[in-house]
Amino acid sequence: MAEHLFLASTPFNVLTAAMVALTLPEGDNAELGLIDQTQATQSFRDALKQWSLSPFRHHHLISSKVSGKHKRHQRRQAFRSLDAIIHELNPSWIYTGNDRRIEFQYAMAHSGAKGVYLDDGTYSYLGKPSHWLKDQLIDRLVKKLVYGLWWRQPPAIGASSWIEHSVLAFPESALPILKQKPVLALPQNLKNPAFSELARICLQTEPQTAADILNINALLLLPHESIEVKSPLQFGQWLKENGKVTAYKHHPRTREDLRNKTYTQQHWGTPKDSVALPPSTPMEIILPLLPENCKILGTLSTALLTAKWLRPDTDVSVVSLGEDDAAWSSLLANLGIRRSQ
Repeated sequence: MAEHLFLASTPFNVLTAAMVALTLPEGDNAELGLIDQTQATQSFRDALKQWSLSPFRHHHLISSKVSGKHKRHQRRQAFRSLDAIIHELNPSWIYTGNDRRIEFQYAMAHSGAKGVYLDDGTYSYLGKPSHWLKDQLIDRLVKKLVYGLWWRQPPAIGASSWIEHSVLAFPESALPILKQKPVLALPQNLKNPAFSELARICLQTEPQTAADILNINALLLLPHESIEVKSPLQFGQWLKENGKVTAYKHHPRTREDLRNKTYTQQHWGTPKDSVALPPSTPMEIILPLLPENCKILGTLSTALLTAKWLRPDTDVSVVSLGEDDAAWSSLLANLGIRRSQ
């Protein structure tokens, strides 16, 4: 019997943590620690409290996002929360989507646990640019002075010496440095009833939307208004050609006047009977309700990539808006994301 502590800052982190927690050996215990939380994540935290099929015995609010003079106080409060959790739980394993996070490093330095890196997206496959002097030397020294000598600077996210192994959606496409340690495949269990329940809780103010999602066979992810699209009507035409029951989802930060149904039909060419999904609902919440082999189209975005990471069975296509970076092109090909003409 082992104790597992999952640290998560976003709904995506929570879902990948739950995907792993649901596959733990019988008798093991999983607990969830929420870090770097904001007012915007309050509704999701409320949903977690109602989640009866949750694989986590408890979930803890460890830290909230603050700025300026409040940072030090918040950090100390987070450390006290971690001390209490570690004392009570005595975790064997601690999971993170970013081993640079101070909460993860503190927990590792003050426990006997082994660390696990959970896929957090593109950094697992493309890495994050860094400067040898600023990021690898100066930043390391500053953080050791501010936080403590236990701080360790990862050469890449997920590659710190705290990490025992990684759990990734696409192990074969992982950065070479991550492959120097064992890389396990993220369980493909997003169709587990636990995730459908969580999705319905998150959409409980719009029950008809949750019911509609179950029948969608073509979903359009519309880009933010700042993204220049030369032929917007091609998006609506794709919906008409690829699904009987169709839906679209605006970017969560698109202006409200550009999200109304009339404008969307005129500008993007969406069918009149196409379902408008709530822009503020994260893609990872919608995915458990989508039927198998649902077709999804969009410009390159986190939402589009999330669909393929968490639901590889979906048929995902990307609309190219210009010259594509070679690394991105290679990753899209490896993930099975097709280019739409």
